[in-house]
Order: sequence, then structure tokens, then C-alpha cells
Amino acid sequence: MADLSLDALRSLVQDSLGKHLYENAIFFADKLVILSDSPDDVYRLVQAYLFTKQYRRALHVLTSRGLATAEARFRYITAKCYVECQEWDDCLATLSDEVLAAAKSAEAHGPSTAGQVSMYAAMQLLRGSVYEAQENWPLASRCYSAAVRHDPLCHEALHRLVANHMLSTGEQQELLAELEQKLVDADAEWLQVFYRCKLDPEQGRQLAEVCEEIEAHADEADGAEGAVEDGALSQLNESCDMLTAAAEYSYNHDHYRRCYKLSSKVLAKDPFHQQVLPVHICSMTRLNLHSELFYLAHQLEEEYPQLAVSWFAVGCYYLMIADFENARRYFSKATTIDMRFSPAWVGFGHAFAAQDESDQAMAAYRTASRLFPGSHIPWLGIGMEYLRTNHLHLALQYIRQAHQIAPHEPLVLHELGALHYFNGDYDEAIRFFLQVAQGSEDFDVQTREPSIFNLGHAYRKKRDFDSAIKWYREALAINPRLSCTYSALGFTHHLRGDLHIAIQLYHQSLSIKPDDTFTCEMLSEALKDSLDDPLNLSDLPSARPQGQGLGLSKGETPDKARAKGAGSSRATMMDM
Repeated sequence: MADLSLDALRSLVQDSLGKHLYENAIFFADKLVILSDSPDDVYRLVQAYLFTKQYRRALHVLTSRGLATAEARFRYITAKCYVECQEWDDCLATLSDEVLAAAKSAEAHGPSTAGQVSMYAAMQLLRGSVYEAQENWPLASRCYSAAVRHDPLCHEALHRLVANHMLSTGEQQELLAELEQKLVDADAEWLQVFYRCKLDPEQGRQLAEVCEEIEAHADEADGAEGAVEDGALSQLNESCDMLTAAAEYSYNHDHYRRCYKLSSKVLAKDPFHQQVLPVHICSMTRLNLHSELFYLAHQLEEEYPQLAVSWFAVGCYYLMIADFENARRYFSKATTIDMRFSPAWVGFGHAFAAQDESDQAMAAYRTASRLFPGSHIPWLGIGMEYLRTNHLHLALQYIRQAHQIAPHEPLVLHELGALHYFNGDYDEAIRFFLQVAQGSEDFDVQTREPSIFNLGHAYRKKRDFDSAIKWYREALAINPRLSCTYSALGFTHHLRGDLHIAIQLYHQSLSIKPDDTFTCEMLSEALKDSLDDPLNLSDLPSARPQGQGLGLSKGETPDKARAKGAGSSRATMMDM
């Protein structure tokens, strides 16, 4: 006969919970409470109710027995039930400031038992989720920060801070410094690196480089054994979370191929790893991987129709093939499923902006900026729309806000350069363009190319033709198949009086784009001038083509000619 003593019943309840036999656990836990009337057994019964989502029933047990406010663990589980029932005020009353102060005082040095998350941190995390549901972002951010500051092992609080873009750059760095100080003696080098990558993207390079080095050694014949000596970091290629952080760093620095490689590795290890999906989808969009994204979106739609990321993938596919109406439809569906899914809001704005619907685009970006105050992308999107519509003062206001949040983001720096260029402040334009153009270690070469090209424009406007020619030729070295670069270079030589070189470059431009009106006109002018003095081409006056503006087609800017200037990088969905 089975032993049905109280201890045996307690073991039976725990075993049933461990085997997900919840109804079995509830049956025996209920009898155990009747037999023992112990608070510990009541706690077991309430946990079983929570596993089966019987929150009202759990609350009734706690309140009817007077245990809802008896001690910290009962207060916490009571508050958890209120959250699940969406009774926000009752939850906040249960976890009042006085209750949290007492819990913090009881854990003055962190969790009382090694290997446990602090009860104070858990309470702050729960309070933060309530404020987040009420759209009170400052208080939510304060609660999450307090949770992870008190206990650095409360990773969920950090994840919400970062994923929801709740902290400014300065706040992130301040939090990182405090966490590193607490982790320095915890033998947790890998956790320090992970937090560093999440909170200070500029320091995420270490993680990305180690992952890349491990991958390189793994491809060699002798394997990676003993090749990378970074302690715990040498095992990064086994951690999907670490690889995801490295992929996000790579994406934010416009290393799209490396991002795609890392995110693909994550999905090869764990096909259901949801956190890597947004950055994986965005990198596919940036790389124009039509077939791959179509297949992934179809899979996600079939397997996870309840997730926002599934419809986000569908929206990205339609955005990539320029079906903007369907793109908006599916981005809207993603935001309806989860209004806190930031990539979908940004994609929604991009889909409107792609068709020059500025009002709707800015409405989407403003919603994103309200929901995610720590993300630079919505502010940048609004600024780019104002820049596109020639509202330069408003554009400067929003792009500067984006620059405060992400001072090293290449697109932000590029747009600031373009804005100063349009204002006629060429020295400031050159300063910002140079930050991108010379960031060879941080930015992908294709990311730097538009800024390099526009440097040529800025120097040409200053009539520093030698510097302009230097940067145009560097842009050609990166992408030799762009007609506008040949036109701009030819125009600069034309201004300098080098007509034979200008004619040659105009011909090269027209061989790529035969219907370019401006280049045809400039070629005719150069040929006409060369006929006037065919023996002394270098002595031609440098000011003849004045009135041609930037040396581009009428109404065109150096950025629009490339489709890479204001509003050009709208395929970007992250901040993500």
C-alpha cells in the first residue's frame, strides 16, 4: 500500500508538478491543505492553480485564509494573480512602497540563498510589468532598473529594459558600470560580456569578434581546439543568447552579412529561438534574400500565427518586393497582436515613407517614439521625413534627438551631415561624413560609401576639387557601377577645367545610365568647350558650369541620386 503520510503527500504534489500532472497535483494538494492546514501546503496548492491559470481560485484561497499579506512570498504570488487578472491597482497596493522597502531591508546584501533570485528584485519586476501595462514608461523603467541593480541575476528585468528601449545611452552606461562592479567577484566573465554587449553596443565588438574568431577556427582543418583562449568566452558558439547579442551588434553596425551568418547559426541550433528572429528577418531584408525570407515567413505564419514576429516577417517580404499596401497590412496586424513589438511599428512607418506618405509615416514613427523612448530609429525616421520635405529646422531637432540616443550610429551621422549640407554648412557636413567614412573598423564598407560620396559633394562646394576627386574615386573603388559617381567626378573635373577627363567620365556614366539628362547636358557642354580651344583644354575657366547646383539632375540631391540619403535606409527594422 502506498504511503499517504503528510510528507509523502508533499512529495507526491511536487512530483506531479514536475511531471506536469497539474490536476493530479491540485487534487492531492487540496487534501494536504485540509489535513495539515500549513501555510507551506497552501502555497503549493496556489502554485498548482497558477500553473493551470486558475488565478481567481488562487486569490480566493489566499484571501479566505488570510495569507494574501502574510509574508513576502504570499504577497508576491497574490500580486502575480492580480497581474494575470489585469487588476493593476490591487497589484500595486499589494506591492506598496512600504512592502518593497521591507523586502529590500531583509535582503540588504542581495538574495539570502545562493542560486536564488532576490524576492525584492522579483517584486520590482512585477511592479514594472504593471506600470508597463499602464503605459507609464518612466516608472516601469525605474522598477526594472531597481530589480537588476539589486540582483544582477534578474536577467528578465534587464531584457525588458533593453528590448523595450527604456533607457537612454547615458543611463545604459551607468547601469552597466554598476552591474560590472557587482559581477566582478562572481566568476561570471561571460555574463559581464553579455551585459556589456546589451547595454553598451560600442563594446559589443568584443563579443562579435570572439564569435567570428571561433567560427574561423572551426572552419580550419585543425579545428578550434586550443585555438581560442578566452576562458568562458571560448564557449560562446554554444550559446544562442550570446550569438544573438553578437548578431544584434553586427546589425547595428551595418555588418549585415555577418549578422545573417550569426543569426542563421542560432536558428540552426534552435529553430524556435524567437529573440533572434527580428534581427534575422531584418538582415535578410537588407540583403534582399527574397526566396529565403518568403520561406521563413511562410513557416512562421503556419507555425506561430499568434506571434507578432510572424506577420512582421510577412510585412518585410512585401516591403522588400515593393508591395507597400500589403506590407502596411501585415505590419499593422503585427502591432495589433503585440503593440510593444517595436520592429513592426518602424516597418509600418517605412512602408508609408516608401510611397512619400509623410503624414502617415510620421504618425507611425511618433507612436514608436512614445512606446520606445530609448530607441533612436523613430526619431531618425521623423527627422528624415522632415528633411525629405525640406523642413530643415524640424529635421535638425529630431535628428539631433536621435544622435543623443545613438551618437555612433552611422545613419544618424550621415543624415546630420546631409542636413548641414542642405543648410550650406559644408564644414559641419564634412565633419559628420568623415565620422562614417573613416570608421573602417566599425562600419561595413557599403555603409560608408554614401558618406564617402557625399564628402566629394561637400568638398566640391567648398571648391576643394582635389579633395573632392579623392573621395569620389574612393567611392568608385567601393562601388564602380554607379553612374552618378562618374557624373559627379566628371563634373568636378569639368569645374577644374580638365575637359578631356570630364568627357571620358561622362561617357562612362552614360554607358551605365544612358538616359541621365544632366550627364547628357554636361557632356554636350564639355564637347562644345573642347571645340572652342582643343589644344589647351587645361586652361578652360573653372566657373563655366555655374548654376548647375550640386551637379545632379534637376530637383535631385546627392542623397536622392543614390537612393541612400534621407529616408533611404528604411529597410532597417531594428534598434532593433
